[in-house]
Amino acid sequence: MTMKAMKYQVGIQLKAALIYIGIFVLVIGILSIIINVNNVVAENWMSIATIYSPKIYLIIMGIVYPLITMEMYISRGLTRKQYFWSLTAVTSIMSLLLIVPAIISQIIIGKLTLIFVVLNLVQMPAFFLMGWTAVVGFQHGIWYKAALGLLCAIASSQLMGTIPEQLKLPELASLGITIALIIVQLILLPRFIKSVPIKI
Repeated sequence: MTMKAMKYQVGIQLKAALIYIGIFVLVIGILSIIINVNNVVAENWMSIATIYSPKIYLIIMGIVYPLITMEMYISRGLTRKQYFWSLTAVTSIMSLLLIVPAIISQIIIGKLTLIFVVLNLVQMPAFFLMGWTAVVGFQHGIWYKAALGLLCAIASSQLMGTIPEQLKLPELASLGITIALIIVQLILLPRFIKSVPIKI
């Protein structure tokens, strides 16, 4: 049942990811023309956009997708545990596609490294889980759980993004922090999802 759900979700997520990439490429193309025509100096703007845009997309997907599909999957016989792991696995697979623009931009500016690829590939599902963490409390309909979920998501964002940048930590340290956060998310989030009320 989990594999069947994964196959179904891969199709949906793939379509959504391709639409996102199409829109992203179109926006980048338009911005490139505007910048070149107006001779605006914006060093590495494309690299920054390709790194952060897919992560923002995954945060949004982590918030929206569980809200609109969890009840449907469970009504079709999937357990909450199966739903969580199948969706997490599919998101990890989709990350392989979403990281392609960032890799291309790094090749163009001559800064592509293995640690960059690994770090950003690992961070993508972490951002998806962060979005899910932010919304799981709202799925319970209990204000303090909603507040706790939001605080945990904000703390995760700070630990993965703001703090390493401010402390100028090496990418290897950021990778360690991200892996630790994913482990915590994979342990705690299913426990909260397990008790989400479902109306079938």
